[in-house]
Amino acid sequence: MDDNRKKIGIALGIFMAGMLLLTLVSRGIYAAGLPQVSVELPKKASLVHQVKAAGNVIQGRELAVNVPEDLRVYEVFVRPGDRVEEGDELFALDTAYLQETIGQKEAEIEKLRLQIATLNYNLELEGSQKNREMERANEDGLRAAEEAERLLERAREDEALARGKLEAHLKDGVERTSDEDRKRQEEDYHAWEDRVSEAAGSSAQTQENVKRQQEAVSSLEKEVDWLRSRISAVSGNDIGIAEELGQKEAELDEARKELEKARSVSNEAAGELTDLQRGTHILPDFTAEDADLEAWEAELEALQEQVRQAERALEDAQTRKEELLQEARRGQEDSTAPERTDASLGLCQMDYAKQEAQLKALYGYLESGGKILAKMPGEITQVRVQPGEKTGSGAALLYADLSEPLQFMAQIDKEQKKYMEQGREATVRLNDKNYDMTVDYLSADENTTGSYTVRINLSEGVGKIGQSGEFSLSVQSEVYMQCIPLDALRQDEMGRPYVYVLTEHSTVLGKELTAQRMMVELLDQNEKMAAVSSGGIDADTRLIVSATKEFEDGDVVRLRD
Repeated sequence: MDDNRKKIGIALGIFMAGMLLLTLVSRGIYAAGLPQVSVELPKKASLVHQVKAAGNVIQGRELAVNVPEDLRVYEVFVRPGDRVEEGDELFALDTAYLQETIGQKEAEIEKLRLQIATLNYNLELEGSQKNREMERANEDGLRAAEEAERLLERAREDEALARGKLEAHLKDGVERTSDEDRKRQEEDYHAWEDRVSEAAGSSAQTQENVKRQQEAVSSLEKEVDWLRSRISAVSGNDIGIAEELGQKEAELDEARKELEKARSVSNEAAGELTDLQRGTHILPDFTAEDADLEAWEAELEALQEQVRQAERALEDAQTRKEELLQEARRGQEDSTAPERTDASLGLCQMDYAKQEAQLKALYGYLESGGKILAKMPGEITQVRVQPGEKTGSGAALLYADLSEPLQFMAQIDKEQKKYMEQGREATVRLNDKNYDMTVDYLSADENTTGSYTVRINLSEGVGKIGQSGEFSLSVQSEVYMQCIPLDALRQDEMGRPYVYVLTEHSTVLGKELTAQRMMVELLDQNEKMAAVSSGGIDADTRLIVSATKEFEDGDVVRLRD
């Protein structure tokens, strides 16, 4: 049992030793494949900016020697770099060609003199014509005003006459029975007709009644005569017939009374009808009256139309007057309006004065034998004329005014300009010798975008025109809390700055180091360091500045031995 335990223990030890060995080998192989990085820590510092630029010594003030254009040069006495004193000969003009030019100039001046005289005469002539136009415009205006007033007055008279006729017609008027009276007369006539008709009817009825009563009386009379004849025949002994006769006689008396009454009523009805017919009524007829009214109204409408036409004619006359007056005013305004500007005379006079001045200058050159002299001491910088060639429109030559200090001029870019300002101290190096100077002039270069010109006035005796050199200056920034090596600063595809920091994580295989991307804000930088701002960076942050191979955010790395 003890031997078996020993063997198991030995085997377990060998197995564990093998596993440890394999783990160490695998970790070594894994670590060998990781990127090896170098790190640095941020530090508190200020950045120093160096500004350097090459340049040349130039003149402080440059003067130009000008002569008229198109003069032929006979001889040139100076070259760039020559020093001249006041009165020294610079170059000479060809006097023969100068005399020929003077002759041409005199001819041009004479031509201009004739043009000026012609233009003055034409202006006087135009002035006379202008005065006549103004006088005629005033006369036309007066006539137009009189004509317009005459037409307007005639229209007023016509309108007043038409209105007077209308007022007189309205005052005369026309008699007309009112509608109420017409209605009343017609009602009276129809009432009379109704009474006549009624009386005629009543008279006919009473006559008819009389006729019936007469017939009744006649019939009773016949019956009474017959009964009487019967009684005579029977000698009056028949009582029945006597009674009947008495009865019929009584009826006859009553019938005769009714007949008299009917005749009386009939006579009254006939008398009433006769009275109504005697006072004959006529149906009212207003036709003539209506015709008179219609004629009056027609004449009224015609007179009103005449008034309207007269009013329109008056308005037209007023409008015409305004139009005529406006046309007259415009004619007067046109006659007094400024004439079309013609600068010919002024231009000719200016050209004449210019040509005379040039001629005077040419005579001066001829009197001096064609020689051009220096007016003050200086150093020749450019000669732009050659013997046998004509002078151009620019300066014939340029020379520096040595009474003004020389300048050192250089060009800097936009980035350098951030650390430059006028009045800042700088060092100018000429011929391996340094001079402490001050920046006197700083401005944008008009010819090159993003370029700036620096000028520094040199002390007396320092430098020569055309000499090359260099100027430099140092500018120290404020103190920044996190300054990092420029190698640690990177940019993403959108140009945003970031850094990689080294972080440590625990795993089953132990502690591992990873590269973590961190965005930063760039505050300042020079050729070695950069000042950044980020809440995640402090004095203990390890910044990756280099690596043996490419890596990305979150990759495992190891420190370089």
